Amino acid sequence: MEITCPRCGFSKDIPEEKIPSNAQIATCPKCKHKFKFRDIPKSTEKEIREEKVEREKKSEDIWASLEKLSSENEKYSLAESSDGDQEDESTRATHSIPWEELEQKGFFAGFFETIKMVCLYPKEFFNSMPTTGGYTRPLIFYLLISEFYTAFRMIWSLAGVGFMGHGPQMDILNLGLHGMASLLWLLFYPILLTILLFIATGINHLCLMLVKDGSRGFKGTFKVLCYSSAPMIMSLFPILGPIIGILWSSVCNFLGYKYVHKTSGVKVAIAMLIPVLIIFLLSIPMALRMKGM
Repeated sequence: MEITCPRCGFSKDIPEEKIPSNAQIATCPKCKHKFKFRDIPKSTEKEIREEKVEREKKSEDIWASLEKLSSENEKYSLAESSDGDQEDESTRATHSIPWEELEQKGFFAGFFETIKMVCLYPKEFFNSMPTTGGYTRPLIFYLLISEFYTAFRMIWSLAGVGFMGHGPQMDILNLGLHGMASLLWLLFYPILLTILLFIATGINHLCLMLVKDGSRGFKGTFKVLCYSSAPMIMSLFPILGPIIGILWSSVCNFLGYKYVHKTSGVKVAIAMLIPVLIIFLLSIPMALRMKGM
């Protein structure tokens, strides 16, 4: 049974056999909010009295064992299985994303704290990333990173500093624009990026399904693509910055698929290589045709 706190969104999958038959109230280990997580039919007054007595004797509720997960000293740590790699789905805990809690964190704090978590703790971030919520905030995060990347690419280009590489947003139009054209491009760029992002999500999720994965659904794949773009903030530094950002973003993308969808690294690698292989095969006839001309 998945139990979710209605106040802060903290959730936990708990085997039903471990939940006492008369348990109805849970205390969130994160925000300490007590809430009713299910209704139990009461057939007789005798049963009601017995349940009340048993509830009073049992002072520790079903989430008491999760208290340690809310410790600030273990903010980015998660319970792992004995092999130190993947944990059982029934013990998987989710933690909130600062960017999706702007009301409490604030815009800049939420934005940069999320970047820090993805770049420095990608395994822990994606292993505990909730796949609930809407598409809007992950999309805005992705667009901000992409606009940041594009803006600094233009800055370094105008400054005459070599700028190599292409970001996760698939820079297919080779931005070599200046002046007013560059400003107009920045305005229309988010629309193109949004379209490309959903297309990329569909392709990647289909490839994951082909290797019999994608267990957390389309939204899980979408959020991985959005948040794994965080290392592209390295475009702040010329030449090597974008290259490092691209490589680290690819690593985060790989880890995101692995830990969000709870699959193996081999399957993720195959799923990520399928689009590359298809593009390569499609390019061969085009190359031969151009050579013949």
